[in-house]
Amino acid sequence: MSVVAGRQATPRTLRIAWWAMVVVTAFGVIASVPTSQTLQNSSLIVAIAAYFAVGSVVARRRPSNPIGWTFLAVATVSGLVGFANSVVQVALSAHAAELAVDPSGAGIDWPAWALIAAFVTSWTWFLLLYLMTFLTFLLFPDGLSSRRWRPLLIVGTIGTALVVVMNALWPTLSLNDDAEGIAVTVDNPLSPTWMHGFDPMNGAIDSVGGVIAMACLFGSAAAPFVRARRAKPLQRAQLRWFGFAVVLFLAGNLLGSLLPGGSDGPVSNAVFTGTVAFIPIACGIAILRYRLYDIDRIISRTASYVVVTACVLGVYVLVVASASALLPDGVPSWIVAAATLVAAALVRPLLSRVQRVVDRRFNRERIDAQRAVEEYGARLADVVDPQVTASELLAVAAKAWAPASLRLWTGGA
Repeated sequence: MSVVAGRQATPRTLRIAWWAMVVVTAFGVIASVPTSQTLQNSSLIVAIAAYFAVGSVVARRRPSNPIGWTFLAVATVSGLVGFANSVVQVALSAHAAELAVDPSGAGIDWPAWALIAAFVTSWTWFLLLYLMTFLTFLLFPDGLSSRRWRPLLIVGTIGTALVVVMNALWPTLSLNDDAEGIAVTVDNPLSPTWMHGFDPMNGAIDSVGGVIAMACLFGSAAAPFVRARRAKPLQRAQLRWFGFAVVLFLAGNLLGSLLPGGSDGPVSNAVFTGTVAFIPIACGIAILRYRLYDIDRIISRTASYVVVTACVLGVYVLVVASASALLPDGVPSWIVAAATLVAAALVRPLLSRVQRVVDRRFNRERIDAQRAVEEYGARLADVVDPQVTASELLAVAAKAWAPASLRLWTGGA
């Protein structure tokens, strides 16, 4: 069930919206490249490109699916944020001499284009998080699963709109350059006078808004799990693609500090970028159903290699640590070489055994299909009736692959 509000948009309207979002995204990304000074900022362009590519294809080929438009909106808002940040950095660079004297920037007459860019950055981040988390969780893979999720969608959307409006009309704006460590606060020319009354309650508003936002986020995150309980095999495979991508993202963030260079190193940034970019890619595979059912094999192989790698590293560390404890003068080079050989010798047999165990849990369809084919081959040795053979073949194919339709053509001499 897809979310449809009012009359459906005409194909011409959809084409105009598609082209407008594509142009805004491309312009924003291109404009933000020269000012992406840090590795993390420049690597995020890869993730934006993934959202842009998948959103463009899905919105073009499946315009009724809200996920395609959601991903395209993520890329569009990201391009708008990148362009606004670039404009802010240009403004800060133009007044670098004044900021060196007075870091607060109180006496600087900021141009209108700098204030507009700061205004854009004040609220677009909240919209971006809403699209990437709440709306994606709730609508994947093809819209709301039932009407009972509609109140959560309404509450989350209204809450996000209020946060966006509050931040857009807040009395002050921030001009920040994280790379240079510059943070300047200026008056918001669009803020009405009555908004100044909320300034003392800033902390309370943030606390209440944070609680509501987390409640809505956890509620939307539960939607894929609830949907998976009653899903058909097709939807279940789609949800597994999405769940696999989310698990990789969470694992990459949790283990980022253990990677070489720490959580801010190039390896951690590359892992973060790759896992973020894989989320829209996995969703695109699920929605377009390209190699959809390969997810079971991918999950089983990933789990197998993770388990085997952990076991091999454990054996290596155990051998080296034991040798260092028994030999106080240090670990000889031959001990390290022996530990390496032992760990390498364990890879192949351990991988085969672990893959069999993991396949029984994560790749059950393949195991059942292989068993059905083997049983059919054993029965075929004692069957001579062609009609019985044909009916048995159709039954095995239906059990092994569960196709939507099944026919058998036979030809005579």
